[in-house]
Amino acid sequence: MPSLSKVGSEMLDGALPALDASSLTSIPAANITGTLPALNASSLTNLDARDLENALPAISGASLTGLPIQMEEDYWSFDMSSATGTTVHTITASFTPKLAWMTYNPNSAFIGMATGWMNDSGGTAASQNATQTNGGRYAQGNGFIQCACTGGAQYIDMTASASGQYTITNTTGGSGLSGTGYFSLILFGN
Repeated sequence: MPSLSKVGSEMLDGALPALDASSLTSIPAANITGTLPALNASSLTNLDARDLENALPAISGASLTGLPIQMEEDYWSFDMSSATGTTVHTITASFTPKLAWMTYNPNSAFIGMATGWMNDSGGTAASQNATQTNGGRYAQGNGFIQCACTGGAQYIDMTASASGQYTITNTTGGSGLSGTGYFSLILFGN
């Protein structure tokens, strides 16, 4: 069978059949015109950051672990004459408190402040200011913060409730209690 080579386009009449270009290699970019189809880059690996242009799409961090601790402050006052009870406090953050630092001030010249904390196992502990009758007492693991007031004390316990909440339980320690207690907290979680 004779073979043709170097046939000029002027000798061709009509359309040529579709050809398969799968074996073509080393085609200069200058010889390619038109738009290439969209490519899937799912199998690309080891890209250098210098090879990327434009902004990347937004990524959700919902499944990330080991992130830094979050914190939020909270403030509230308490009628020290209140009967024993429980109050759930809501915070704006969406973490479950794992640790809390609290200060109590009865806003009274003759009774000192107390500081306390809720640890990661949910226990509460405190130390009282030295100006109190039993001042300077460190009370780790006693399960409450002793908040002295006129007529005795309220024993305050903090526990984590759920995401965005913590619970305060007060136990009346005396009769004829009076005054207002002011509480400042910093809550930590992730």
